[in-house]
Amino acid sequence: AVLLLLGSENWDGMVKECFLTLINPNHGIADVNPENVAVPPLPVKRCLSSSLHTVAHILGPRLTQEDIMVTFQEYFFRDTDDSVRLNVIRNFPWLMSLLPHSLKCEYVAMWFEVVKGEDLLGAHKRSVTNPMLLNWRQRDYVSRSMPDMLSLVDPTNVRKYLWPILQQLLTDSISQVREDAEWSIPLLLRVYCADNMDNGRSGEVSMNNMQWSADACQEVIAWLKQTILGVSANGNSTTGNGHAANFCKRQLYCRICAAVGLAVRFSDVMEEAKDEVLSLDRTFEDMLRLHGSTREEMGGKGPYSPYQSLTPAERKHLRRFLVYDLLPLALEMKEDRVTNVRLTLMKTLQSLPADVKGLAAVSAVLQDLEDEVETWESVYASEEPSPAGNGSVIARTMVSSVSPSKTPPPPPERKQSIKGVIPNAESKSPPRKSSTDDRSHASSTKSKKKKRKDSVDDLHDGADETHSPQAV
Repeated sequence: AVLLLLGSENWDGMVKECFLTLINPNHGIADVNPENVAVPPLPVKRCLSSSLHTVAHILGPRLTQEDIMVTFQEYFFRDTDDSVRLNVIRNFPWLMSLLPHSLKCEYVAMWFEVVKGEDLLGAHKRSVTNPMLLNWRQRDYVSRSMPDMLSLVDPTNVRKYLWPILQQLLTDSISQVREDAEWSIPLLLRVYCADNMDNGRSGEVSMNNMQWSADACQEVIAWLKQTILGVSANGNSTTGNGHAANFCKRQLYCRICAAVGLAVRFSDVMEEAKDEVLSLDRTFEDMLRLHGSTREEMGGKGPYSPYQSLTPAERKHLRRFLVYDLLPLALEMKEDRVTNVRLTLMKTLQSLPADVKGLAAVSAVLQDLEDEVETWESVYASEEPSPAGNGSVIARTMVSSVSPSKTPPPPPERKQSIKGVIPNAESKSPPRKSSTDDRSHASSTKSKKKKRKDSVDDLHDGADETHSPQAV
């Protein structure tokens, strides 16, 4: 807030010295005793790591390269604290957007080493010395930042640094990490478009670029089929049953198809003049021009969302791989043995662009799946709730088995005497012959009376349970 008030022109001087002293309490001290090196308080360092990208955007590209990135690399990039590292991973694309191409390549290589290191994705064991595997939120933030990273790096470095990390995120043990990583697949295929290759000649695409683009895209498609669906390059199943062993992977494959389809569909929507997101973006551009600034001066380039600016060539590129490479295997899941897989496939087909949804094979499968879901809904809607409060078929069958013309008799009173049910319950016992016979006869009479009373109680309980509405 102080820096925003004073402006970047007042950065050199007290503001800069204050910022560097907060990060390093030993800043400006000539002779520092190695035994008494001061360290910044952890809450202060966490706060600075979460706001470093905002400071960089206030200062602009030049001061960011000279002051902020040096401090970032020395004090934040390899910090051992979880919260500091989490803030760095989350805000790293914003810092990258202010750097020139040469520095972007350098810092992407450093970012790759940190993410693939033992403190993050390289961890394979849960132990006291290596607890990072338990903190899945750091991996999730890497997945969330991948779309922005893909839009900032050239295709060669994407294939060298970002694609290996994306492969590991798509096979993560936590479902949330996989779901956030699947949105990067359409942007990865977009980066591999031949028109995005810089060949030094504007408006021309060389044969080498087209070949490189085809090889890179086929590498992605082959990996998705083999790793997620268990289908080899020649179309044979590697799992032995024609499908992936885990039904979650089949759902993941359907959602990847939906992500590619939505990327194409979103680019079509952005072409409409009445789109609210596009109108808001243009309003922001007008405000910047009104204050004498441009988005490039503020550190931005083009639309903020990486899905907003698909060129016609990129849209054609994504649609071709969606229709001819990804959808055929997804359409085979229309008869999958798991219901959730079929439901996910139906939602995927419903989210496709109109020109893809209108294809004969796609529309036929979508119609079959929608008819199946409609059949389920009609069956559930036809079941009326029973008088007992539930709609089960068993309860309705029990109620209908009782004739409506015959009212079940009321249950007998609980306090009714045994005499009312068993007339001979109080009959006189035969004359006693001796004391021994008397004792044995008394014991026998008590046991018989107890059994009769239990049977009567059971009869009453049975009548209550049979005719009570709760039992029905």
